[in-house]
Formats: sequence, C-alpha cells, structure tokens
Amino acid sequence: MGKPESGADMTDEVKFKIQNQIDALKRRMNYDANDLEYETHLHAMRDLQKILDKGNKSIDDKKI
Repeated sequence: MGKPESGADMTDEVKFKIQNQIDALKRRMNYDANDLEYETHLHAMRDLQKILDKGNKSIDDKKI
C-alpha cells in the first residue's frame, strides 16, 4: 500500500481500509507469541495510524 502524497485527500474508502488493517493487526497481535512478530505488527499499526491521523488532520484543516 503506497502512502498518499502530501496534501492528497483521503477518501472515506481509504480511511475505512486503513482502519480495517489496524483492527486486523490488533487481532493478530493476540495470537502472535513471538516477540518479533508482535513488534512488527505494532510498528505496522503505528505507521497506519499515523497515515490515518494525517488524513483526518488535512480534512480538519480544510474545514477551518
């Protein structure tokens, strides 16, 4: 999955897909006992959350 360009608007569909990926990683973390897998999932979750937060922030900035 590529990161959106800076200033690019995120559609609701993209936000929905990113949130689904985050939720899937959270569920997966419960089953992965290996520390390396857990840390990998945690890192991926944080990266996806940052992308989602940036998309929401750009929408909020345009409302002002």
